[in-house]
Amino acid sequence: MPLTPPDPAWLLRRRQVIGGYVRGARMWNNLTQEALRDLSGVPRETIQKIENAGTDAKLSWLLAIAHALHLELDDLLAGRYRQ
Repeated sequence: MPLTPPDPAWLLRRRQVIGGYVRGARMWNNLTQEALRDLSGVPRETIQKIENAGTDAKLSWLLAIAHALHLELDDLLAGRYRQ
């Protein structure tokens, strides 16, 4: 079976940015990863991987996280969470 080529650098950078926005929004709301898990239904390990750019975040995860943080998805992805 052929190996999958590594993700391009631009994609990794964008994952880091989005992960930082998720972490920032979570912390702005004074939530732990466990609390965000309880509110969003997204496993804590997945939240950790998203925040650390360790996974491609599924749209459904990002929608659940944004909903739990009372944000529109586009605001979360743009880092507009300080209300």
